[in-house]
Amino acid sequence: MEKECPNCGKKFEESNNKIYCSGNCRGYSWRKNNPEKTSVIQKNYRKNHPEKMTKLYRKYTLQKHGITQDEYDEMLKNQKGMCAICGQKKFLVIDHNHITQKIRGLLCFQCNNLLGFAEDNIETLKHAIDYIENKSGYPGCG
Repeated sequence: MEKECPNCGKKFEESNNKIYCSGNCRGYSWRKNNPEKTSVIQKNYRKNHPEKMTKLYRKYTLQKHGITQDEYDEMLKNQKGMCAICGQKKFLVIDHNHITQKIRGLLCFQCNNLLGFAEDNIETLKHAIDYIENKSGYPGCG
């Protein structure tokens, strides 16, 4: 007798009171119905497998930006493993121009966020520099 998978709608042969067509559909359904437990499981996995998460993140970002591992490694070598802005050796992300999508270089998370929050606006960044250089502190504040 044929049965329809409640998750994906695929038809499958009923056997041993199977509800789903596959383990993937069964797992998806469980995760969908147990978001809190899923969140804890995923958080623990990421915490206990940082090297796998780094590798997975790297693979995702390389695909997202359309470059190979060799091209990334070449950029890393050219920057001597350091952030192109602050010069620190930290975990580096791929920075790109949000209008042209052209890759500019590798930045640490903080420097990449700095550009992102300023929306790559040079005038905003100049005003921020001017603010830092010319403000000694609010009068009355330590």
